[in-house]
Amino acid sequence: AVKIDDDIVAADLQKGKNRLLLKIQNMQFSWGFVIRLVKPELMADRLVTASVVGDQEALEKLLSHGVDVNLSDETGLTALNAARMVGRENIVQFLLEKGADPDIPIPPAEKIIDSILTKATEGDSAAASVLVAKDGKILYQKAFGFADIDKKIPANPETKFRIGSITKQFAASAILKLQEDGLLNVDDKLSKFIPDYSRGDEVTIYHLLTHTSGIRSFTSEPEFWKTVMDKVNPGDMIETFKNDKFDFNPGEKWFYNNSGYFLLGYIVEKASGMPFGDYLKEKFFNPLGMNNTRVHSWELNLQNDAVGYSYENGKYQAAKKWDMSRAGGAGAIYSTVGDLYLWNEAIYNGKILSESSLEAAFTPAKLKDGSDADAFGVKYGYGWMFSKLRGLNTINHSGGIDGFNAYLTRFPEQNFTIAVLTNCLPPKPSEENSNSLVGTDIANIIAHIYLWDQMETVKEFEEDTTIDTNIYDDYVGNYDYSPYGGILKVEKEGDKLFAQMAGQGKVEIFPSSKDKFFWKVVDAQIEFVRNEKGVVVSLIHYQSGMKIKALKVEEEKPVIVDTNVYEAYVGEYDFGRAILKITKEGDSLFAQMTDQPKLEIFPRSEDEFFWKVANAQIKFVKDENGKVIKAILNQAGMELEVNKIK
Repeated sequence: AVKIDDDIVAADLQKGKNRLLLKIQNMQFSWGFVIRLVKPELMADRLVTASVVGDQEALEKLLSHGVDVNLSDETGLTALNAARMVGRENIVQFLLEKGADPDIPIPPAEKIIDSILTKATEGDSAAASVLVAKDGKILYQKAFGFADIDKKIPANPETKFRIGSITKQFAASAILKLQEDGLLNVDDKLSKFIPDYSRGDEVTIYHLLTHTSGIRSFTSEPEFWKTVMDKVNPGDMIETFKNDKFDFNPGEKWFYNNSGYFLLGYIVEKASGMPFGDYLKEKFFNPLGMNNTRVHSWELNLQNDAVGYSYENGKYQAAKKWDMSRAGGAGAIYSTVGDLYLWNEAIYNGKILSESSLEAAFTPAKLKDGSDADAFGVKYGYGWMFSKLRGLNTINHSGGIDGFNAYLTRFPEQNFTIAVLTNCLPPKPSEENSNSLVGTDIANIIAHIYLWDQMETVKEFEEDTTIDTNIYDDYVGNYDYSPYGGILKVEKEGDKLFAQMAGQGKVEIFPSSKDKFFWKVVDAQIEFVRNEKGVVVSLIHYQSGMKIKALKVEEEKPVIVDTNVYEAYVGEYDFGRAILKITKEGDSLFAQMTDQPKLEIFPRSEDEFFWKVANAQIKFVKDENGKVIKAILNQAGMELEVNKIK
């Protein structure tokens, strides 16, 4: 490793054609000499990475120590080209001033994608299948990694993957097709199809399509994860959640909901008189030639079917094998990137739905008060999500179940489609592999490669050094990102302001003007919002096309209790998909969910506790003999009971 100021540059000198062992004993060299010993491709990678993230300070360090500004990585990509592709105009100007050659061409898109995905799937890795198309023509189609790691079966473009929640746009399209045929209406009540459904006369098909029904998602319930591998018929599945308490009144909020789309799949069956999968096959799959797309069932004994993996404990492991009857209209379909391309072309060229149906599907959901629903900081229609990527409109949806991750997106003005399918979820952590196997990440990189010259440049924020830092006291406090995240803690240290999201490091934020701040390490900004009295009451967070509002919340103070009672709470609590482990250390109580960090919880009373990093509380419940038997978790307005198992 070579040290440049505070940076460490790693160089494996044992690899390559010329094996080199450098041993320095009691000798001093200038850093310029040592840098020249490091592989040029490593320096090129560092230049490109610094350009992509906009780290001008790192670029200055590298160049000041003699690194050639025009070095290119193994694909032929230079730092200048990388900065252009990601829209960092200030970095472009800096590199030009340092002698970067503007005439070095950007390498072919195919070569860059090949390099990225080859690195992401090095060794015995799960697979990624990718397709890129423009104006109805396929530009790129290739698969990487293994469809079956144990049997060493490579993936190919015809490999079948489960697509998870991308299924929702098929379910929504089926509902709209039935409406076109006069067999139902999106304003119909749920009670028309399931007369005894709790509050079914308050819920419409529209509410189900737009995630505004208030029905609790069955994937939020611990019992679901105990049965996810068991086959079930739709009616029996609905029985497991039809009497659950609503999370909110129909039409009042937006919250992503798998129960709603399972119900839509059932409604398709009731209205059409045929099983959900048969209806999709007759109306969509067969007419479009989507021969590798169906509702998944283990009885099909599919050929060229990807095995699902989870990356856990430092290695790939076989994921939980869902029986997709448990997913239904919410996520039961399998497909290939080629078939998803056929689907997108048919949708956007009017081969599936009428113009009025498509317009309805692409209209952002409305709440009862007439406002647009806030869907993860963007907008949601009927099975499609609407966002922007550096100024370009996108219509998209992701999908994820144990072992599979999918993403399908369309840039409508550019007639540009990207489909990505992988057979790994949870994925390999980014700290172990800089190239992600997450569908949205891969698709966004590909979009930049092809469309960068049509995208807006990244807005660079200049620090306003005239701001009186005494005003920073107004911003200090906790901001609740529920249901999208935990608590953002804003702190003042000297004349600097820092922000820290739960589970992440504390990072300085910089003022661009009064009440507006930005991060230098990521393209994100926040604006603090004041009430009529000038008091900061909330913030608006802007990042990756999302706009998230977070209320400022008072920090709850723990009460004093006899910590001897903590012993009764120690143990494990069954969340179905995960285990919550409660431990006592000294006079403190800690909670740790599977694959998440251990966090201290603080007493609100003798049997009620709260997290400081999230808007969440837990109450321990005893039986008549005083033995703790369960816990009740409240988070983001939802209540969940879990049994103590150990």
